[in-house]
Amino acid sequence: MAKPDKRWQLLMVADDGRIIPFRHVKGIVLTLIISLVITVTICAGLLWLLTKEKMNHHQTREQLSAAKQAAARYKSDNEIATAELVLAEARLQKAGGAHSDRDDRARQEKTDDHQPASVTAPDGSNQTLSTAATQFASVQANRPFLKPQPPPSPEKADADTPPKPMTPAAASSAVALGKMVFNHDPDRGRVTVNFRISNTGLRSASVEGWCVVALKGDPNHANTWIGMPDGSLMNKKIDFKKGKNFKISNFIDMDMQVGVGPGPLSVTNATVYIFDDAGSILLEKDFSISQI
Repeated sequence: MAKPDKRWQLLMVADDGRIIPFRHVKGIVLTLIISLVITVTICAGLLWLLTKEKMNHHQTREQLSAAKQAAARYKSDNEIATAELVLAEARLQKAGGAHSDRDDRARQEKTDDHQPASVTAPDGSNQTLSTAATQFASVQANRPFLKPQPPPSPEKADADTPPKPMTPAAASSAVALGKMVFNHDPDRGRVTVNFRISNTGLRSASVEGWCVVALKGDPNHANTWIGMPDGSLMNKKIDFKKGKNFKISNFIDMDMQVGVGPGPLSVTNATVYIFDDAGSILLEKDFSISQI
């Protein structure tokens, strides 16, 4: 006896009585389930990204609110400090005016009490001290060896006068230099220097500037100087913008090198110049090559 066929099949009956078989039902159902799972996964990922973006947006709004409050507080403190400064200047001017009146009265009293005394001139005539002082000044002016000599004109200045960098900054230097390591390779014709620049001020306030090193064969003749980095010393003038830029909160190790040509090197000392962005010198320090 043959076993019955347990397979099932979906059939469709047309209006005219024809039987239409409906094949691949399992494949269609499986495809629909997989598509549904993929759709649900994509929706879940998009929902997670949306939630994350909302959280970031909320944090950004909180930070913006805190920044506005801090700005308002700083503005209020600034206005209070400005008002106190104006009041202090007014009190200082008032006190200075009273002090000036007292000084004027004191000078007037001294002028009234001390009249010019009389002295006897070499010709036997009586003269006051002011007249005698005037004659003495006239005699001194007629002595050529006592006359002050005028300063030399720029045209007569030495052509090899070392370049003068800009005026040092009014504020105290906020940087310090460590020990310099000097190395000369005569075969390759290169000089390498290494030193540390440290921030001696507040660690919360960073220091930014430019560093230039001048190798000097003769400190009094700028034409014997070699600038590091290359190009920072041209026509006996230091171009700090051609130096090495740095910005530190704690310290930085500077490593510079320059080509000097093969053979021996006649350098006696090295000078490190530290400039700020305005070109004013923050620090200038000499290093003796023989002691390095």
